[in-house]
Amino acid sequence: MEVLGFNSLLLLAQLVSFGIVFFVLKKFLYSKLKKSLEDRRESIAQIVVKNSEVETKIQELESEKVELQKKNQTEIQKLTADAEKNAEKLKKEVLDEADLKGKKMIKEAGEVIEREKDKAFKDLKLEAGKLAKEMAAKILSESGNTKKVLDLSINEFGKLTKKAGK
Repeated sequence: MEVLGFNSLLLLAQLVSFGIVFFVLKKFLYSKLKKSLEDRRESIAQIVVKNSEVETKIQELESEKVELQKKNQTEIQKLTADAEKNAEKLKKEVLDEADLKGKKMIKEAGEVIEREKDKAFKDLKLEAGKLAKEMAAKILSESGNTKKVLDLSINEFGKLTKKAGK
């Protein structure tokens, strides 16, 4: 074998050296390295499991979000419809109340007008009575000029009725 450039003693020494290095590495380093790799594999597996749990949770939260948005939209529409109904009802109540107040004011104004009208007629009757008395007194006191006194009295009565008519 030496012809081929192969030294058996050197080969044996290299095999022994390799065995010692292999033994030392296996004894001291391989178990730690293997443990470290297994720990790392477990932590990666846990991370993958947690990641899938987080993704599942995210999907659940997204679906809950969509449901809540739909629910909120429905609630908003319902509240809007209720608010519109209440506004319409309040508007009707305000208009009805305003209508009642307007009718009441018209009625009160009519009553005031009626009272003022009655008072004006009473005043007119009193003035007409006074004027009639004055005319009668003048007619009786001036019996010779009756036509002139009657004309003056009629003119005064006409002026009085024009004032009362205004």
